[in-house]
Amino acid sequence: MAVLINFKICSNDSPCNVPPVCPTGAVWWDAAEKTLKIDNSKCISCGACMRVCPIAAIRVAKSKAEADKIQAEFDADPRKTEDLKIDRYGAGVFSTPALQPAEAVAFAAASKGLLCLELQLAFEDMPCHLLSIPMSELLDLKTTTYRAVANGAEVAEKFGVSEIPALVFFKDGKQIGKVEGYFGDNEEGTGAEKTFLRNKIKDVLKNA
Repeated sequence: MAVLINFKICSNDSPCNVPPVCPTGAVWWDAAEKTLKIDNSKCISCGACMRVCPIAAIRVAKSKAEADKIQAEFDADPRKTEDLKIDRYGAGVFSTPALQPAEAVAFAAASKGLLCLELQLAFEDMPCHLLSIPMSELLDLKTTTYRAVANGAEVAEKFGVSEIPALVFFKDGKQIGKVEGYFGDNEEGTGAEKTFLRNKIKDVLKNA
């Protein structure tokens, strides 16, 4: 019996659904090494970990032959963790440095043209990165500057925001609108939720 994790698609962060549901502690988050760890001597093949992983990054094998087959599939997977490192709404930011809350107000006031600030969730509250929506699918990043604000709740009141995460829009330093809340319950972050967000963003920017 063995648990296997495909780290090519796993964001490998501490806010993970898997460790809390494992009844034997076979999977846990190692804070010192900042990675998920597995002790297969504790695995009872209950499958709880597979059921809560939203991106099928974790599999349970009941024999060595099955484990070898799964590992071969993982090894052949062409995806890589770098594919996760893009700006996403509703999850941690990777490619664009995040502003600290103390910087956000001054940065927005001094901005020129269109600016979108994403007030982010606290790190421990962030979902798996693949459950979020790439900002490139929500904004025209050629015409709109995007910056994330770490721990956005600390400045939410200043921008009139009541629900985090949120997108706050500015034109030439003046706030022109906002879109609040997580994108929805669709596990792949696509479909109706994405369309809903796009339409709300269009409503904010239509007179910009």
